[in-house]
Amino acid sequence: MKPIRCCFVCYFSWVILDGPLSDLILSKGEATEHLRWEDLFARCQSRMGPAYQVTFPGKAPSLKKGKPDPVHINVAQRAGNKKVDPCEPPRVTNENSLTKVPRTICYIPNFISEEEEQYLLRCVQDAPKPKWTQLSNRRLQNWGGLPHGRGMVPEPIPPWLQTCIKKIDDLAVFGDKTPNHVLVNEYLPGQGIMPHLDGPMYHPIVSTISLGCHTLLDFYKPLPDDASETSGDAQCASFADRHFASVLLQPRSLILVMDEMYTKYLHGIAERTEDVITDKVANTEECRVSSGDILNRATTRVSLTIRHVPKVLKTKLFLGRR
Repeated sequence: MKPIRCCFVCYFSWVILDGPLSDLILSKGEATEHLRWEDLFARCQSRMGPAYQVTFPGKAPSLKKGKPDPVHINVAQRAGNKKVDPCEPPRVTNENSLTKVPRTICYIPNFISEEEEQYLLRCVQDAPKPKWTQLSNRRLQNWGGLPHGRGMVPEPIPPWLQTCIKKIDDLAVFGDKTPNHVLVNEYLPGQGIMPHLDGPMYHPIVSTISLGCHTLLDFYKPLPDDASETSGDAQCASFADRHFASVLLQPRSLILVMDEMYTKYLHGIAERTEDVITDKVANTEECRVSSGDILNRATTRVSLTIRHVPKVLKTKLFLGRR
């Protein structure tokens, strides 16, 4: 009985390989017709790649290759006790339109997570030094090309910015156009930018993600057609008189400026180290601040301004003098 039991165990410890299984398991040039179970299992496991199954209610499960991306679940809250799915990506709705300014400004708090914010800040700082352009009051990076009146020569946009473009493109605010340019601005505490218009080189929608620190984005009425900008104290007084609204840009928020608010009204950031909340701030409720609050610009702010440049060249443009 003992030899028979030994033969029985050995018989069921081996697997006979047919043609398809041999092609899958055996290495090139290896010739064998059977393997032990444990050897077969180890070989199968070594050839398996990661995969995951995605299931949505009411839909058939789908199997995807590779490792799943990290999932961030944010707790969402809106006025009026409206139920919000925390897993649903942000969408531009009427609730995002600020009521104290023209409806062509939309503000979405917590558009990205804290983890995404820290990742983007690291990517900005790790960018090659030649990508930085130093100005008198800030430094910046251009990604996607250098916009020019005669057209932009397209350049590759890195994956870490492609992710942001994809999130904004999913909002469908650019219609059938896809953002193709990102301007990265770095503001140290106390730095800002003069009131200005972005101009006709861009599609009249601008989207900006704020990282690191808050700021106040100020909006100014245009001068009358028969007037012109002056310099010195007269210009400062003119801007002070024409300032009619501000939007508080908190870290991780997204602001969309469209149509007439883009083409007609100037926007800028005052050079100061603290901001006082006044009744001109249009989104105090969304940001949970009150008139009279003082917010310190204690850290560096980085903005990702994502736009669409309509005129793109297929060949390099000669910009120098002949």
